[in-house]
Amino acid sequence: MALSYPSILPYDGLREGYSIQNSGLALMKSPMQSGKVRMRRQFTLRIVPIQFQIYFTPQELVVWRDFLWNRLGDGAAEFTMPVWDAGQQQYVSRLVQIRDGAEGVSEQPFADDQTLVTCTLNVRGL
Repeated sequence: MALSYPSILPYDGLREGYSIQNSGLALMKSPMQSGKVRMRRQFTLRIVPIQFQIYFTPQELVVWRDFLWNRLGDGAAEFTMPVWDAGQQQYVSRLVQIRDGAEGVSEQPFADDQTLVTCTLNVRGL
């Protein structure tokens, strides 16, 4: 059973920081003797990388760090969280994983009471 994103943390990231870098993972390519290249999906499940940015208060940042470092094992585990689906115009619960784990998460102080957290999420089935 996958872990759940902490319900006390906000999940609605910044619109300007939310972007889909591509529509899926790279295809497998197999050269054929005829010179043609056969391309196909690597996986049957579509995984979409999404750039994600969100502001946390100091209290929320403590919860986030505990979740990232302890519950996710430095970001290695998958977890479910609400993700914006532009096609449905609503948040949908999806299984996600942080690309590069805790190493792929950056924190930037903003004012006295907020920290901007940025990471790339690999989202399943978006």
